[in-house]
Amino acid sequence: MENLHEGGLNPKEAQESAIRKKKNAYKKIFKDVDESKKKFVDSMISQLAYIEISLEELQNQTINDGYIELFEQGNQSFLREHPAAKSYNSYIKSYTTIIKTLIDIVPAAKQSDELQKFLDKKKKL
Repeated sequence: MENLHEGGLNPKEAQESAIRKKKNAYKKIFKDVDESKKKFVDSMISQLAYIEISLEELQNQTINDGYIELFEQGNQSFLREHPAAKSYNSYIKSYTTIIKTLIDIVPAAKQSDELQKFLDKKKKL
């Protein structure tokens, strides 16, 4: 039997749905971007949405499995960084770079409005 997530979606469908929601939210924030930068921004938004959902999944995996794991190879065994933690660290660097790039594209007045909306949403949670 197939493992179903919220709303009856399988894991892949749930991930695609979450990515789509993130992309739509970011597109609203960047809707007023200059047309000459629109294609670039859309591409960055797609990457950002994927990375953001992946970071959540990797974070959950490290919470469940730990940041360090026992690795055995032949007669040797040692502790190492969990592969999910390595991926998380790599993704967070990309995430930070993309966010900075997008922020640099948005006019300062728009940044402060959208930042305030974002902060207000987080306060409600």
